[in-house]
Amino acid sequence: MATTELDDLRKQLESLQRSHDALLKSLSATNDTFKPSDAAQLRRSSTRHGGDAVFADTSTLSDDSSDDEDDFYVQNELPSHSFDHEHLREHLRTHNWTEHGRKILASIISDPAKLTKQPHLFPMGPGPADDRSHYSHFQVYNVGPSGLPELIEVTGPENEMSRATEIWHALRDIGSQPDQAVVGRITIAREPSPILFGALHLTLHKAFDMDELFQHLVETEASSAHMFRSFDQDPKHQRTFFFNFEYYTIVGEDCQPMQWQRADHITGQSDHHIPLSRCSAVVALVLYDDKPRRIRNRGRRAQTQFGWVHDVWSPWQVLQLESFPDWKSTPGDGTPYTFETGHKFLNGAEAFLHALLTEYRDARKRFDEIYKRITDLVTPPLGFLFSEELRRARLFEDKDFTWIRRYFYAHQTLGNVNNSIKSMIDAFEDCFTEDIWEGQNKTLWPLFEESPRNDHWKRRLRSLRLQFEREMKELRTIIAENNERRHEIETLQEQLFSGTSIQESRKSVELADVTVHQGYNIKVLTIVNLFFMVC
Repeated sequence: MATTELDDLRKQLESLQRSHDALLKSLSATNDTFKPSDAAQLRRSSTRHGGDAVFADTSTLSDDSSDDEDDFYVQNELPSHSFDHEHLREHLRTHNWTEHGRKILASIISDPAKLTKQPHLFPMGPGPADDRSHYSHFQVYNVGPSGLPELIEVTGPENEMSRATEIWHALRDIGSQPDQAVVGRITIAREPSPILFGALHLTLHKAFDMDELFQHLVETEASSAHMFRSFDQDPKHQRTFFFNFEYYTIVGEDCQPMQWQRADHITGQSDHHIPLSRCSAVVALVLYDDKPRRIRNRGRRAQTQFGWVHDVWSPWQVLQLESFPDWKSTPGDGTPYTFETGHKFLNGAEAFLHALLTEYRDARKRFDEIYKRITDLVTPPLGFLFSEELRRARLFEDKDFTWIRRYFYAHQTLGNVNNSIKSMIDAFEDCFTEDIWEGQNKTLWPLFEESPRNDHWKRRLRSLRLQFEREMKELRTIIAENNERRHEIETLQEQLFSGTSIQESRKSVELADVTVHQGYNIKVLTIVNLFFMVC
């Protein structure tokens, strides 16, 4: 009897697995966002490594394009605020900056007298700026009760403002138009200049602990999730949730890493190394719940007796802050930006998860590029098969140790990249467990009742879960590809060592023969000297 039940359960599991695979194929065929990048086509058929996947239930998935239930979206408005130029100047001058904030804003706050006297904090006029703020890329969206993001644009046909000034005008106001209700805001900041970092700190410091976010940007740590903070003593931490990403990218053309980022000093093209930079990003969410629910802290070593859980249907803000000295964040092939697809967001958690998914996809593009460049660095050229000179150069080391240094660099680089990928996977999978996807977690976005609105939200979560699972699978495949390449590099190292060792051994034998002949000559010379001395 037990054997029969076990066989039935196994058949059900196989049926669910086939349904899941069929759904992924269907989504891949109909939606470009599921299509893997061109650089990843080489060996992306392998499956997830390091454990069996727990896949989402696909039986209740539905396309949100047919949703017309307007009352499902967040309806309460965001708190309004407005800042001006002098607010920013005063904030930069008087805020108690932490060590990490001082590193980011070093060029701005290092001279308080200059900060007070200069008439303009932002570069004036269009075109290139000395602080490279013209390379900063910001997108700010207001989300109304319909759930549709609307891009805030301040440019005009006769715009005479600098790029930094345009960004400042987009950031500084929320709720400034009485006829426009705003329930959520999405701020995407890529490669901000120091003055724009300061503007972000001012406009968002009441929502997020910006000093904490700056700290995670600057510190060279592993990627991590900071989502379970209901029992934190700081009320600002209780209502905020964020992921911190730390990994590597290839420095793009005309790009410069921040002064506080670890990066190669040589950023030009080279046959022996790749210009890499440490890059970091933060994706954060804040919920504005006027009446959070109090829950008891049952931890044995708890420092607080109670915590506060904020309703997922509260007004919200999402911040996506990136410091990547490259151009990989721009969609290619005409693909729209994440928040310009016409998708309507039910709440802040959904917008946060879409921003998080975008970060994972962008990271995959960067890992693919590193893999490709490392492959070009260590793989012999096509003429290797036909040129004795090229084969000899690869088989025997030269006086500058060219090849062993190149192989060592490539092997260690791929190892560090794999560590970064693993920390990103661990951060996500350790955080988003089954109870969170079902809305049953007690502290992270719990659903307190059964309702059509919450059921609809759980269907959206299941769809998002499938997309995240696919990204985790792709990242694990990148790890496998990197490990295969590392094994090939080890083989090249061994072959180089063998060829060079044989060459050195032959030279040693030749030198030994020369030494023996020299000994014979010395012996003969000694006998001749003795003969003349006797005579």
